[in-house]
Amino acid sequence: MVVVRVCEGYVDSAVFYVADLGDKSMISWSHDGSVTDFAAWPLAGDREWRLARPLPAWKAGWGYAVYGATHDNRWSGTRVECTPGDLGALRPGQVRYQPFAADSPKTTSLASFQEHACDSAH
Repeated sequence: MVVVRVCEGYVDSAVFYVADLGDKSMISWSHDGSVTDFAAWPLAGDREWRLARPLPAWKAGWGYAVYGATHDNRWSGTRVECTPGDLGALRPGQVRYQPFAADSPKTTSLASFQEHACDSAH
């Protein structure tokens, strides 16, 4: 599942890529409207968040990243990186995100993420 918390502005897309391959591996989800608060959707996309093409098979030890963005590059979110092992370590109801100005990602409950993800953004 992908989750985004918008602290300022809006997002109408999100970008996934293989961290070691950079731009050439980018795949995006598109959303028809502007999201100004919170959104969640499955990695494979859904009716609201359409995936441009299927995501590649995840490979052990590889780093992956995702961030919220806009089609016109006006706004973007903080990228979070993970490995398949990082995601496998998450318990149901947990999310992994990159707090603003933090050195490393944080794992917390979805409720805490929704409430506190923007604490250090302003």
